[in-house]
Amino acid sequence: MIAARKIDPALVVRSPIPGKITSKNAQPGWLVQPGNLPAPYSVADVSIKWMLANVMESEIPLFHLGQPVEVRVISYPDRVFKGKGCEDLRNR
Repeated sequence: MIAARKIDPALVVRSPIPGKITSKNAQPGWLVQPGNLPAPYSVADVSIKWMLANVMESEIPLFHLGQPVEVRVISYPDRVFKGKGCEDLRNR
């Protein structure tokens, strides 16, 4: 760009992590610099899905770290999502 003295309309921005762009926070023409918020793009590893569930306190003893779980949601009534229980990440 410096030698040609022209601005390329397409700029390749490489992510430091693999994943998919989940949100675009910068509009064409915005000045973006390292360290300024918000980041121009949000990138996430979408190969792993997370589900947050609210469990009644009286039922907590029924759940164990790593146990298999099956989840059904209203938006996909005929589908069962299978996974495993993990620790509460809110207190990290």
